[in-house]
Amino acid sequence: MVMLKMKDCPASLSLHYKGTLCSFFPITSEKDLQYYEDYSNDHIIRNLRKGYNLKQQIGLLKIFVNIFEERRRNNKKVSMEDHIHFLIAIFALIKFKQLENNELNGHLILKNKQRKRTKTTTK
Repeated sequence: MVMLKMKDCPASLSLHYKGTLCSFFPITSEKDLQYYEDYSNDHIIRNLRKGYNLKQQIGLLKIFVNIFEERRRNNKKVSMEDHIHFLIAIFALIKFKQLENNELNGHLILKNKQRKRTKTTTK
């Protein structure tokens, strides 16, 4: 998964957990909400094929999002790979009805502001 600069995208996907804004991902014509949902579903299926049942996956996902949220809330460093795993975990927990997509938890699509261009004059 290649990340784009947010200023180059028309919208962004924000991910929240326990009221903490934890991560952003770009929304483009190629990477829309369905793309991210499918990405999460693929991860779930790969883990099922590796022998992890849904109960095991849900337990691990809950542990991961709690640790990730705590690190973000305490301004500790998290890797890009951790952001991607957080995205997978949030979508999976919503799919498994372990998390409700609301104002405190889940995802929200935000339209990026268009920056006004200002003229500069030289004297």
